[in-house]
Amino acid sequence: MHINIYFLCFILYSFFGWIYESILCAQLKHHRFINRGFLLGPYCPIYGVGIIVNCILLKDVESSIAIFFASAGTACIIEYATSYIMEKLFAAKWWDYSHFPFNLNGRICLYGGLVFGGGSLIIVKYIHPFVISILKYIPEFHIGILSLSFTVILIIDTILAVNSMNRLNKKLKRMYDAANGKADVAMEVLTDKARRSEDNILVEKGKVIIVKVQNVNSVIKSRELRFLEAFPDVKFPKYGISLDVVLRRLIQKNPRKQNEEDFYENR
Repeated sequence: MHINIYFLCFILYSFFGWIYESILCAQLKHHRFINRGFLLGPYCPIYGVGIIVNCILLKDVESSIAIFFASAGTACIIEYATSYIMEKLFAAKWWDYSHFPFNLNGRICLYGGLVFGGGSLIIVKYIHPFVISILKYIPEFHIGILSLSFTVILIIDTILAVNSMNRLNKKLKRMYDAANGKADVAMEVLTDKARRSEDNILVEKGKVIIVKVQNVNSVIKSRELRFLEAFPDVKFPKYGISLDVVLRRLIQKNPRKQNEEDFYENR
């Protein structure tokens, strides 16, 4: 089958994954819509990769049970590898299944594997053949144009997302260094001390949030804040205390100015 066909299917299934994460999972856990995913657009490539891998590997398998368990296995392998690689690249733990039974290092869990196995079974046996039958009616030239367009979009999106994540990491490190620079003690103690100073405030200005820690200002832009909204449970272990948690609470409150109690409530 032509690679462009597979690529368009990858985009479609990535979109399905985004819908699942942003609407269903977000509503069940957070009771609101969340634009999930590392990238800016409405797609979660990890789902697209998993589905396409299963469609290729299992295209000649007839047994639904075999498809289900094989899909669950590939899903766990891909999710574990993605979690590990992204944590190493961006010093962030994007999701954590530690509270689920039968999890492995918090990166994967039995529940996730079973859900993906069931979803893959439906797509591999029923949806994918239907999608292929539709795409066959589209002229090859138009298929190529669509594939090229989505390729350009993904490349630009990836560049923007990676640059934004790297900038956020630098600013979190700057805040960590600022709070940790006056004494060789735990950051929690310094931050607790810093919060009693009137100079340590947070202000929303337009589409940015300005964080002042120990007289050091950090301007967190909306594209950088998006990661904290897209991954409500993200953690930055290397900084000791989750500065992202403080920012996330302020995003949810959409503040003009936070006083001492609002800044640290329910930490």
